[in-house]
Amino acid sequence: MPTVVVETKIAAPPERCFLLSLSIDLHMASTARTHEQAVAGVTHGLIGLGESVTWKGRHFGFLLTHETLITKYDRPRYFQDVMVKGCFRRFEHDHHFDRLADGTTLVRDELRFAAPLGPFGWLVEKLVLRRYLSGFLAERNLVIKRVAEAEREVWQPYLTSSALCDHPDDVAEVRALGDFRLHARFFDGTEGTVDMSALVLAPDAGVFAGLADPSRFAEAYVEMGAVAWPGGLDPAPDAMYAALRDHGVWRPK
Repeated sequence: MPTVVVETKIAAPPERCFLLSLSIDLHMASTARTHEQAVAGVTHGLIGLGESVTWKGRHFGFLLTHETLITKYDRPRYFQDVMVKGCFRRFEHDHHFDRLADGTTLVRDELRFAAPLGPFGWLVEKLVLRRYLSGFLAERNLVIKRVAEAEREVWQPYLTSSALCDHPDDVAEVRALGDFRLHARFFDGTEGTVDMSALVLAPDAGVFAGLADPSRFAEAYVEMGAVAWPGGLDPAPDAMYAALRDHGVWRPK
């Protein structure tokens, strides 16, 4: 089966790229050239595991519909959508989000497809569809990249108008402030300062002692709705959320 692979480097954390890629509204904005509209299933906000959307858009001069289902979901690393109904014989799209050493994200699309038209399908795949689908994905990803790398007021609306209501106490964004402090913001709007100086500088800091290196501390990022560092370090997200909600600051010890 033919496979199209498109890679896009985005200067934003994997969590943001992952969720923006699930935004129905951003997908419609990114495919303005083909006038794609969500006409059934999930038609606004974020689509999730086990949910479907039916798209209608103009391709090759024809108004076509394409129903797709989210069949795999490993936030914020990977999800898959598969065609349920449409003009292809087969259509499977894997979305990968890999965090790079510099804190950016490599978005890798792997699209496997099979054309209709019986024995003539392979010719259509080779001469037309491969190039068309590569261009379609690249164009879409450039829009996601532009939004993800923009100011917060640009990308946040795509993430707060949808199914994220199921996880309001997940961390949406984190940034290092210096002096072993972080600013953390949750999807429900709760935000504040996380002062980890007492923890990382304590004689019995344990696994957190490695964060006493300011450059390593500054590598904090969001993974699976929690603040994390390379190597699997993560402070207690529930305690962080409760403290920021009630006091605006959290000082773990």
